[in-house]
Amino acid sequence: MKETRQDTRGIGYFETIFSAVDLATMAEVLRQFAFEQEVTEQSKDGEVLNQFISTLIKTLDLDSFQAVAPQLFSYPTTYQGVLEVEEVKATEEELNYLKDNIDALLQEKIEVM
Repeated sequence: MKETRQDTRGIGYFETIFSAVDLATMAEVLRQFAFEQEVTEQSKDGEVLNQFISTLIKTLDLDSFQAVAPQLFSYPTTYQGVLEVEEVKATEEELNYLKDNIDALLQEKIEVM
């Protein structure tokens, strides 16, 4: 198993990720999200979206992940100058890594130096 890279990289997503998910998968993710996540009136929009994306990643099989992966990107949590992002590779290894670590990776803060 890969070691968590959360100390140097985070995971982000484009809003278009939602259009990359087929309807049956979206329904399953919504069902799981409703049962597993606590959302209150005080929950911030970004927190709710990150929780939903986390549930989505944990639900995907490899074929669905390959459709969604172009909407995901990796970024350094500290940087100087221009923030450069990298595409997330649509591999089974990357999917398994994300399933294991997505909660920590989505909550990273970016530090500008």
